Amino acid sequence: MVTYTNAIAKLKQKIVFNWISINRQSVLNLLGNVASPYYLIGEAYDG
Repeated sequence: MVTYTNAIAKLKQKIVFNWISINRQSVLNLLGNVASPYYLIGEAYDG
C-alpha cells in the first residue's frame, strides 16, 4: 500500500493521494499500530 501511495504522490494526484492516505491510516488504526486509534493521526495521515 505504501508503494501505491508513493506512486500516486509522484503523479501529483492530490485528491486520490488524500483518499488513499485516509484509507491507509484507517487500516493502521484498526491493526492497532497507533497510539490513538480513534483519530486519523499517524504514519499515513495527519488530519
